[in-house]
Amino acid sequence: YYRAGEHEYRYVLSVHADEIVSEGLWRRKLGASRTAMLFEREDTKVELGPTLRKLVTAARFNPSLPYLSFLCINFDAPVVQEAASWFLDAVFLNYNSSYLERMLEQMLDEGDSREVTRFLRAVDVRIDGFRVERAPEWRGQRVFVRHKVRGKAYELRLSEESAGTQKLMGLAAYLMTALERGGTVVVDELDAKLHPKLLRYVILLFKDPEVNKSGAQLIFSSQDVSTMRNDVFRRDEIWFAARGEGEASQLWSLADIHEANGNLVSKNAAFDKQYLSGRYGADPYLTRIEEWD
Repeated sequence: YYRAGEHEYRYVLSVHADEIVSEGLWRRKLGASRTAMLFEREDTKVELGPTLRKLVTAARFNPSLPYLSFLCINFDAPVVQEAASWFLDAVFLNYNSSYLERMLEQMLDEGDSREVTRFLRAVDVRIDGFRVERAPEWRGQRVFVRHKVRGKAYELRLSEESAGTQKLMGLAAYLMTALERGGTVVVDELDAKLHPKLLRYVILLFKDPEVNKSGAQLIFSSQDVSTMRNDVFRRDEIWFAARGEGEASQLWSLADIHEANGNLVSKNAAFDKQYLSGRYGADPYLTRIEEWD
């Protein structure tokens, strides 16, 4: 589920290996109760709802491509562009990938130096800006971070900064753009190389209506439970993922978990402590060394 414009959309995509098994898109006007089907797909067979039937002409499409992508590429219909806008405006960052860190230096724009510096200073990372050098022989650019120590100016190559500073500099531009425009940032392992207090600060930026005036959204995975607290998240904002039978991953919300007495988990519960005690599931099974044989 996601919202774009004045509608709430439900998009489903089922994939097995490299083949798209099924796909569907529905929408509901905010405040309304009726949901309209835009299209449903089974393998290569597509059924269009009334809205798209008026706008989309019959055309062959590549079955390896999501039908929503096909519509977005080939038809300039407002309903299609609105439905696809959430995906087009989203930023996906994977900090398990060393490639992203290698590309960081090439992504930074000197024009963002002032705003990035302001963001880093807010989280107590003391830099005084950065500059970018470009040269054809480098086939790219080099970033030099400025510091002042006891009144003297120094510069370090970005690669010489701590991993946490590098990550924050890379995150800053994406986060500020999302907060300004109302975009979505999806981050795998957001907590990696970040102090728990910095992680909490980033999360609370998105939850502060004075900062997040455009309705930006942050979706992230994390192994850090220090922010799994009722003063940071609502129950419906915390989701758990774990391998189930047959190694298939399962996903469930804290808002759907019941206590032994049948009641839902209290909104005032100590989420982190209850999770670590095993009451929510999604925790690793640790084998004793004696069982290794």
